[in-house]
Amino acid sequence: MTELINLAQIITSIAIVLTFIVYWRQLVALQAQVAAARDASRTQNLIAIFDYIQRPAHIEARHTLIGLRDKRLSKWRDKERLDAERACSAWDAIGVLLRNTTISGATELVVSTWGPSISKCYDAAQELMKELRSSRASDYWDEFEWLVQKCKNYDNNGKS
Repeated sequence: MTELINLAQIITSIAIVLTFIVYWRQLVALQAQVAAARDASRTQNLIAIFDYIQRPAHIEARHTLIGLRDKRLSKWRDKERLDAERACSAWDAIGVLLRNTTISGATELVVSTWGPSISKCYDAAQELMKELRSSRASDYWDEFEWLVQKCKNYDNNGKS
């Protein structure tokens, strides 16, 4: 009878070990699925940021603003000013997203890709920013400024 009890205990122990092995394999598979979902989400979020940056209205606004680099603010036409504000607001929105994101590498990717455009827009918008900061709020478009600083750090160090 004790042999039967010992055999039952051995079989039970083997069954428990096999159950743990199955659970462990399921946990490994689940971790791989979570990682794949995280990567897919990261990619989708980056695509959304890129789509926003590459909207035709934003591209046109950036071109207009950069073209105003040597023109005094008082000489800007209404459409030029509207485009300049649109460009700055777009970069500010991107700055908000990047400053508060958990997407690894997103800031570096944006800065390495659009850094020259960001910096040129910022340089061209100085007089406009000064005016709006005095009439609206001293931190107006501060995330745009943060983004420009990331561009400068990237230029100096190869990373932001």
